[in-house]
Amino acid sequence: MNSIGSSEFFLDQSVKYAHSANRDKRLRKTYDFYKVRQRGNSLSDRLLVMSVMQNQLDVTRFGFSIGKRVGNSVLRNKVKRRLRDIVHNTSICKGWDVVVTVRSGSSDSNFKKLNGSFNYLSNRLNILGQ
Repeated sequence: MNSIGSSEFFLDQSVKYAHSANRDKRLRKTYDFYKVRQRGNSLSDRLLVMSVMQNQLDVTRFGFSIGKRVGNSVLRNKVKRRLRDIVHNTSICKGWDVVVTVRSGSSDSNFKKLNGSFNYLSNRLNILGQ
């Protein structure tokens, strides 16, 4: 029996949303985005712009910048969900701050194109893990 009052229900829910709640793996402050863009290395293709900078931490932090030119909120959130999934399934070296800026043509792209673009830029910037 899985009632709302039981502790099993809450454990199941915490496991279900565990990978989305990693706040220490996200860039959240405007200054952090600015610092990575100004001091870090940057590469781009027609879908994404990726800026990276080494940090002194044991984790790699990601930030996504998606402007209104990409489309309405539904399209922007769709692209953001796809990018989060790509990051979750890609092996990245520890100790990097990464800012991914989405270009306006990305709203028409499917998952495979975004994944290819992300992996290409990550490989060129030498942040892919083993």
